[in-house]
Amino acid sequence: MMEHQPVITLNWPDKCPLELHALPPVPSQVEAWGADGGTLIHADCLCAPQLASKPKLVYMDPPFDMGEKFLARVNLANGQRISVPAGFRDSWGADGVDYLQYMYHRLAAIREWMHPDGLLCVHIDQHANSRIRLLLDELFGRKHFVNEIIWSYRSGGGSKKALGHKHDTLYLYRKGEHYSFNPEAVRVPYDAIIASKRQHLFNPDGKVSGDVWDISRPPNHSTEWLGYPTQKPFSLLHRLMSGFSDENDLVADPFCGSGSWLETAHRLGRRWAGLDVGPLAIHTARCRMLQLGSHFGVYGPAYPESSWSYDPAECVVSLRNYQPECLQKHPELTMEQPEPSEWCSLLAEGQMLAGCFHAQSFMLRGGKRVRLAGAPTASTSDALAFDALGYGQRAAL
Repeated sequence: MMEHQPVITLNWPDKCPLELHALPPVPSQVEAWGADGGTLIHADCLCAPQLASKPKLVYMDPPFDMGEKFLARVNLANGQRISVPAGFRDSWGADGVDYLQYMYHRLAAIREWMHPDGLLCVHIDQHANSRIRLLLDELFGRKHFVNEIIWSYRSGGGSKKALGHKHDTLYLYRKGEHYSFNPEAVRVPYDAIIASKRQHLFNPDGKVSGDVWDISRPPNHSTEWLGYPTQKPFSLLHRLMSGFSDENDLVADPFCGSGSWLETAHRLGRRWAGLDVGPLAIHTARCRMLQLGSHFGVYGPAYPESSWSYDPAECVVSLRNYQPECLQKHPELTMEQPEPSEWCSLLAEGQMLAGCFHAQSFMLRGGKRVRLAGAPTASTSDALAFDALGYGQRAAL
């Protein structure tokens, strides 16, 4: 599958190349919001080689091997704000072998998926950057290295044991001989003071950016911040996408998270594809793109029978494999919440009957309740309420 023979490789016990690893199937389409737009796929990016699309620019923000558990803040339609697991793994054991194998397979899968003139950007930090660099050299070839971008963000507190970690690393590798680069799109102000008699010698739009980017993270109270723990700032992704892709190019994010890369693509006139294994990521990105008026299809597992559980440690009730009743089935919801992005955030109230969750009413933002026509009636002793993702609490119908 690789066109070059690596001279230096990174080895670990039971290292397995992608050729010997079974690829998961591509899920089928379960939703369509318009036509000829983006693609949102609820699946492991290991299935990427089997996708027909060939992105010209891939931005990849994978797990960092931090050994942490990430929580997100979710707003329910009744005004309650709860903390829920982000839904991705970032704890891999002390030796890091599982992490290496995980990343090795997915980097190889994404390389096979890319356009022949494609460019890959891997966003990583000090926990794994040295290992990722070696994997990229092996899979893409050292001569295909393009840039190492240092993103300096200067936010947050310091450390009492060492210097504060205030930067991430973005590695750029090309797949073939050609890729897009638009220097005029990444001009930044000059650092030095320019004498008036010499100003005519300099570009009024500034200099072409170097490889150290000083871009602040948005504060938690910013309207840009969605409560998703690994969200990256729009200004960072805007500079990257503007500089290394062209209008109408297909750009992709195989760990799309909250959908920041997808929104950037929509605003810059690029076609987009996003994949993620986390239901919270798919839900957040889906709502985000609907609010922008983007047209796209959602691919994922079919919605089988539901079951619910309660996690005392997280104080969260979870309903597995649940989606609210479709708009077409309940016109009363369409009248109350005409925008799909509003409907995605409704709080459904109902009961488990014969192993399935049956919605009896929906709570709108602001506290108004819409009862569903023809919904089954039952006692309220075991009534449950869930948002479109399947997180919620006990309800009083």
